[in-house]
Amino acid sequence: MVRQVLYILLVILLTNCDNKPKFKTTGSGLKYRYIERSKDNTVSKIGDVLTVQWQIADNKDSVLYDTKNIPVAIKMELKPSSHKGGSIEDGFAIMHPGDSVIFVLPADSFYTHTRKTHIPQGVEPGSNLTFYVRLVKIQQKKDVEDEWKANEKRRKKREFDRLEAFVKTNNIAIKPENNGLYFIENKAGTGNKAMYGDLVFIHYTGSFINGDVFDSSIERDELFEFRLGSKDVIPGLEEGITRMSEGGKAQLIIPSSLAYGQHGYGEIIPPFTTIIFDVELVEVREYTKFTTE
Repeated sequence: MVRQVLYILLVILLTNCDNKPKFKTTGSGLKYRYIERSKDNTVSKIGDVLTVQWQIADNKDSVLYDTKNIPVAIKMELKPSSHKGGSIEDGFAIMHPGDSVIFVLPADSFYTHTRKTHIPQGVEPGSNLTFYVRLVKIQQKKDVEDEWKANEKRRKKREFDRLEAFVKTNNIAIKPENNGLYFIENKAGTGNKAMYGDLVFIHYTGSFINGDVFDSSIERDELFEFRLGSKDVIPGLEEGITRMSEGGKAQLIIPSSLAYGQHGYGEIIPPFTTIIFDVELVEVREYTKFTTE
């Protein structure tokens, strides 16, 4: 809803050009113009965390960045001014929760000093950028950290409850290891045992506890290889393989603490998600062998 309000206001602003108030300039040199002014007089200080929505456009009105394309709220810590002549940090500092403001500042300064990067292709050196910004909320850093910890605790519990229900529904009698890994051997291997340092070749199918498959080497008809101990794969998979021998098959139920943790893996695996690997250890090459080949 807040995002819709922001963009409706932008449309109104752009379609009523004759009624637009003139830009003002802060003491630091930043040009700004209010779209909407809040009655909230709360101001931020350096170190506070700001929840913002913003859109950045170049001098040709091409949108370079837009938070509406990001599924989570943008939180950023207010930093000191990154450069003289009017920085975006100066702009955030004059805003109150609920304010919507347009800021204009040099592209060179923003990319070079604030972003500490090169001006991207397509943005003309010496041109201006236009920022359409809505400040949603101001929080102290400690409050944000407490909020994050409480949210992390809830998500961990939700993952544990789902895993517990899965184990119960599927009548899994094997107890997890102390670190939470479930190792269920479906077929004992008769070949070389996998040890840290060895190069291993496996077939696997990775799925969620609801049965949805997110990856499979079998579907690709291509063995997956990695060296145990190299940290090229998640810890739960590495540990599971070390319990196997060539020709063996096993199911590994891996909690997020041994998988992709609090961040997940891109758009494939959400944060705090238990995953399952059905694995066949096809070949083990001892370290001393494959290093001399």
